[in-house]
Amino acid sequence: MINIFSDLDKEDRALLERIREKDETAFFSLYDRYSSFLFGFLMRMIKSVEDAENILHDTMLEVWNRTDKYRSDKFLYEKFLFSIRARTLSTDRIKHLKKQSNQPGHYILPIFSEHVLSQPSGLPIQTEYIQSLLKKFGLLTEEEQQVLALAFYEGWTQSEIAKRLSIPAWTVNWSLRKSLNSIAAIITENIIVDDESHSKKYSEACAGYSVGVLQNDELKEFEMHLKGGCSWCTAELDVIRNAILLLPLGLPLIPVSPELKDRIQFSIQLVEVVKATNEKVEEKAGNEKESIKEEKIKNEPVPWQKEPVKNNKWIDLLILISLVASVSLNIYLWKTKSISGGAVDHDSSNIKLEKAIEEKKLFLDVLNGEKIDVVYLTSPKKVNPYFGKFVWETKSRVALLQTSSLPICSSDSVYTLWLITNLHNIRIGNFSVNQNGNYYRFQLPTDVAKKEMVEFVVTLEPAEGFGKPASQYLLRGKING
Repeated sequence: MINIFSDLDKEDRALLERIREKDETAFFSLYDRYSSFLFGFLMRMIKSVEDAENILHDTMLEVWNRTDKYRSDKFLYEKFLFSIRARTLSTDRIKHLKKQSNQPGHYILPIFSEHVLSQPSGLPIQTEYIQSLLKKFGLLTEEEQQVLALAFYEGWTQSEIAKRLSIPAWTVNWSLRKSLNSIAAIITENIIVDDESHSKKYSEACAGYSVGVLQNDELKEFEMHLKGGCSWCTAELDVIRNAILLLPLGLPLIPVSPELKDRIQFSIQLVEVVKATNEKVEEKAGNEKESIKEEKIKNEPVPWQKEPVKNNKWIDLLILISLVASVSLNIYLWKTKSISGGAVDHDSSNIKLEKAIEEKKLFLDVLNGEKIDVVYLTSPKKVNPYFGKFVWETKSRVALLQTSSLPICSSDSVYTLWLITNLHNIRIGNFSVNQNGNYYRFQLPTDVAKKEMVEFVVTLEPAEGFGKPASQYLLRGKING
């Protein structure tokens, strides 16, 4: 097998080691390398600049916060690809695009572009492989390209593709296997040859399984077959996986707005500021406990009164610099666009700018508090890409919720934040995920002692609401005692 990603992977792993030590220079070197490539991949899938930017933001923030998740035996390139694909396929936007594509005469976008060869790639992959790849794409029939596009980029199932293209369902798996094996030939000479002792049904199911088109009984049957330890299917899946890694290399790169980089930088600085604040508070609290212990040992009846924890000036300064830089850049970009003579919707721009400033105020309300706690929220189901953070000031109980990857709400439902205590489920408030942001301010009850708090959870409820969680938890996070 020719490893065309080997040089890329060596550099990626070196950058990840530095990112693990919170090296921002290494982090943004990685961002600059992958951003245009991943943004092009996202735009091919979701066809929305705003949604694509949000998914790229959340993915890069996860690299910063959970670096070890990306330090695995797989290529970082592969981890990026499948993580972003999973996030995108979970959005309501994909469902909307499916409805559009089902309309008569709707055009299915191609899986590659000759324009790729004229672009300077940020990925160190030799041009000869890209040329060979484009030739392979060009040799696929129109039906094979359409099946591949609907399955991989648009997340259609086997039955949906068959209905959309008016072909038999079994043809979908056959077409996927044929095209992916053809593409894999670019990097391996050992394409799996059919064996009469192995079921043809399982051979063709490998391709459908790899791109997620199998469903219901067929999916369960194939997974049971894999659990039986079929070496033939394992080898076939490995070949197909490598072919899938090549698919996005046929897409053109799309430059990302400079504002996104600024937004990501603000997010990672916020995370580090919160951590620094908590460390200082915990250190002071530990020192105070030691002082009390020493006083008790001495049996000296010296009255002790806890001093309020004061914010460090350097932390306040860092926050202020981050906020001013972020808002200033937004203003600068807006003015630059106006001066350049481009068509500008001033009302829309003003609204976006005001919203950005309001979001910064939300951060300040929390960060200026006496003591800050952070609760990390994750999905109970590993297949869901949802996660978030809940930052709250423990004295005033002012709180900020940040969520990532939750689908946009329908008009008859809302997301609900709950505080679970030893005795009650307390409804904190509702919020609706939309395309304008994923930060929400809440006020926690002040009459509940922290020692009684167990966890925060997020559910999706009917708009009229209930007094207790009516659905399964989408996010949950334990509260530190």
